[in-house]
Amino acid sequence: MNQRKILTVLSCFLLFVLLVGCNFQKNQKYTLTVDVEGQGTVLPNGGQYSSGEKVTLEVTPDDNWTFDHWGGTDGDQVVENQIIMNGNKTITAVFTHNDNVSIELNLSETAQGKTYYIIFDDDLDYGNGYLHKLDDAVGDSLTITDTTYFSEGTYYLYAIIDMDGDGIQNEAEWGDHYAVYGGTYNAPPDSPNATISGEGTASFELNSEVLIPSGNVVINASLPEAVEGTCWIIIAHEGVNEKEFDVDLNNTDKVELIETMEPGTYIAYILIDKNSNMMIDTGEYVGFYGSTDLVEFPEDYNAKIPENGFVVLDIPMLYVDFSGEAQMNTTWNLSEPAPGANYKLTYANQQGGEDITRTGVCPDSATLEFSETIPANLYVVSLLIDCNDNGYTDTGDYIGYYNSDSGRWPIFPSLFMTGNTYNLSTNLVFQGE
Repeated sequence: MNQRKILTVLSCFLLFVLLVGCNFQKNQKYTLTVDVEGQGTVLPNGGQYSSGEKVTLEVTPDDNWTFDHWGGTDGDQVVENQIIMNGNKTITAVFTHNDNVSIELNLSETAQGKTYYIIFDDDLDYGNGYLHKLDDAVGDSLTITDTTYFSEGTYYLYAIIDMDGDGIQNEAEWGDHYAVYGGTYNAPPDSPNATISGEGTASFELNSEVLIPSGNVVINASLPEAVEGTCWIIIAHEGVNEKEFDVDLNNTDKVELIETMEPGTYIAYILIDKNSNMMIDTGEYVGFYGSTDLVEFPEDYNAKIPENGFVVLDIPMLYVDFSGEAQMNTTWNLSEPAPGANYKLTYANQQGGEDITRTGVCPDSATLEFSETIPANLYVVSLLIDCNDNGYTDTGDYIGYYNSDSGRWPIFPSLFMTGNTYNLSTNLVFQGE
């Protein structure tokens, strides 16, 4: 084969390779991935395209949003909303708010780390939910500045900082920071006055205060139903009623009282007295501060009113039902056995009914156990071991009261309610030589 023929064959082969390569490149497909940050749409929102194809992107922001820029791995390759598909591409359309509100909240004292709520609402009674609510955590500054978008309109604007971390439900609580635009907590504006228009940014400055009651003790109680009757609120110390209040409940399910007391430690309890006889009857409600089941009462004075500031006493209220019986399983522990000594177990009815007594002789064991079914009511439960057999408590005897470790009459009696089984355990106190 001469040289000219060789060159002709090589030229044809190279031309064939180029044609095949160009056709392969033309048929190559690449994937476009489109993500969105913020609120808006992009068309097309992704797909596969031929190599070298130029894709035009149509960007549409939602109301009150603006397209800001292209991001993502290949965002810098988007030019005038077009991208050339010379490989797989991932881009992100970034939309931003059209901010129209600036809020500066000045705190009266630090609240670092606490959750705050900035609220636009159409009334100031807290009862219908929030139209707009912004919540975040307070930083180390005494000034909070927030900029965000809210709908146009005229609102009440207020802010609450939740100091105890229980979440605000219907209203600010004592101890929370509170601010209202154009007024105070006790004197809000007569009508909505924070206006947001469609032009420019509305700026609001709010100065907060810490909500402190007019007294140093706040008593709250909630009932599962609205009731009528006299609500007796008693704060006592050493058996003396230091304060006794009566509040008429007229078809309401809330008890609220703010009073000033001398600093100290007290017991506090509430009776909803429907029939006004100053007794705890079936169908009424009773609550003792520090007790949730009306059996395990606090053994000491536990309502502590400080020298400065105030205390909030939330008292759980329980329904009373004395219409049936209670199963009493009691265990009494002696420091050592008193075999042969006479004992007297007494359920002393505290509401004018008959006492229930059981007598017998102590076994060899240092533990005495009893099981008794008694009418449900309000009792003080006691056990006397009469070691010298003279019929009363004196030196050398054992005495014990349920809910008292001192051998003295307990602060609270034991309130037993229908249909329950109670397992009570108490250490008896030896009266000495």
